[in-house]
Amino acid sequence: MKLPLPTSKTGRVFAALMTGNSYNLFEAALELHDRSLHSTVSTLQNKYGIKISRAYEYIPVFGGTKTRCCRYWIDLDERMRILIERSSEKEEALTASDETIGKGLDTSIVDDSADGDDQQVSVLSMPVRYVRNCLKAIARF
Repeated sequence: MKLPLPTSKTGRVFAALMTGNSYNLFEAALELHDRSLHSTVSTLQNKYGIKISRAYEYIPVFGGTKTRCCRYWIDLDERMRILIERSSEKEEALTASDETIGKGLDTSIVDDSADGDDQQVSVLSMPVRYVRNCLKAIARF
């Protein structure tokens, strides 16, 4: 799933909506510096395939009158779907990199065990997550 860049206006609005907050046009202008929230929401839906919920509301404006505007948010189900898709893509990327580690490099470590059965274990053939966790455990000491 392709998502907007976090440094873009669309990315800022997406990140804010992913926290569970809801915004109308006036709140988005103040907090997110987005004066065209309806356009940004349209981009999130049409370009990135994110389902944005909305409801109309009346808010007080100058002179005590009320104006109608739209409030936007991302439902919990949609946020969970996005998070699950993002995590599965990261897992696939790690799995793909795990398969290519150690190809063509010979950096093997000889296991000098007492039983005389020497086995060679290549550090580069180990999964990245395993090596990373081992290094984190060593760094704790």
